[in-house]
Amino acid sequence: MTLSRQFEPIAIVGQGCVLPGCLSPDQLWDTVKTKSIEITEPPEGLWRLPLKDAISSEGKDPDWNTAACSAGGYVRDFSSLWNPDRYLSDVGKLNEVDPFFHWCIHAAGDALSSAGIDWSNGLKNTGVVLGNLSYSSSYYSELAESVYLSRMLREHAGPTDVSSLNRFMSGLPASMTAQAFGADSEAYSIDAACASALYAVKIACDRLQRNEVDLMLAGGVNGADQAFLHIGFSSLQ
Repeated sequence: MTLSRQFEPIAIVGQGCVLPGCLSPDQLWDTVKTKSIEITEPPEGLWRLPLKDAISSEGKDPDWNTAACSAGGYVRDFSSLWNPDRYLSDVGKLNEVDPFFHWCIHAAGDALSSAGIDWSNGLKNTGVVLGNLSYSSSYYSELAESVYLSRMLREHAGPTDVSSLNRFMSGLPASMTAQAFGADSEAYSIDAACASALYAVKIACDRLQRNEVDLMLAGGVNGADQAFLHIGFSSLQ
């Protein structure tokens, strides 16, 4: 049997992305063409602790609670693009979750718009699958810190404005992306480490080839708390 008979062709009809220095596919392509380096120091306040305390002294190896450096790939200037009124979800809930949820929804919206697909009445027979490296997000870390301080160090307990929704940083981004567009089929995330996004696309292709859905939104996201990521990997050397 030939491959053409085994696998019905699948069309990629739209694209969207939110990446460091690249808030659209066109910007990503320009970055590739110009060989631009988008590794920078973090935006002010992103680490939620003074960088001078979190970075190892020059010439000194990182210990268990310091990072070798603070440079990384940081998404910048996204807030100017984010418009929760564009979607079908409850705006209040959208405003309660970590910005990396917004990246998923915005990129999906751009992909649908580039394909000329109108979601105002919902997307029928449509699914969502995201490869999600399920590290603690910044909002999750802040929520966990508030619980720890309240229960273990009562004398230092302090309230937090972070919604408890942020404890679902693994599967909820896919679910909220589906809700934003009224997608009525399955929505979930998978974590396959560095293969996560590619595996999500593979699952989407399988569902399309089995005629279980008419349209799939597939992609990947990594919205890790950068202090957690830098310090953790430095500690692991």
